[in-house]
Amino acid sequence: MASETYMQAFPFDSTSSPGNETGFSSGTRILTLRGEIAIDKLRPGDRIVTRDAGARPLKALHRRLRHGVRPCRIGTCALGNMRPARAIILGADQPILLRDWRAHVLFGHRTAMVAVKRIADGTFIRRTATARTLEMFLPDLGENHVVYIEGLEFGTSPVAVRTLEKSDGGRP
Repeated sequence: MASETYMQAFPFDSTSSPGNETGFSSGTRILTLRGEIAIDKLRPGDRIVTRDAGARPLKALHRRLRHGVRPCRIGTCALGNMRPARAIILGADQPILLRDWRAHVLFGHRTAMVAVKRIADGTFIRRTATARTLEMFLPDLGENHVVYIEGLEFGTSPVAVRTLEKSDGGRP
């Protein structure tokens, strides 16, 4: 499908550069075949529900302690009715899939996979004011997939965002 060209298999770069703030904070819930589970409680072999490929086994859970990051906070219901059902803290570069009016109005496409920081409005979705240390978790399914986290759709690879940003002129 042409509108979902971001769905290519890109490996997760566990040696990411300091500017690559991807991942989710402890306690953030991801959809599995056993229901929603805190991301930090996942174990290899857990079956993660994906938008594009059904349930996929978790290969690894990357855990990183990041210093000096300014994560994003997505407030309750910021992206629709009960989306998310509770506020979440995540890396500012974490890819999020937009499939509503935001994709069309902000990026000129029916769907868009972009870094969360690119849709920050300062109120409902905002970056923290000061840098801090944060433990981040990112599921590794062996290839890039879209997963359901707190009722929202997120990519599992930061490379997909960089690819899209290059094609749209690197809009901040």
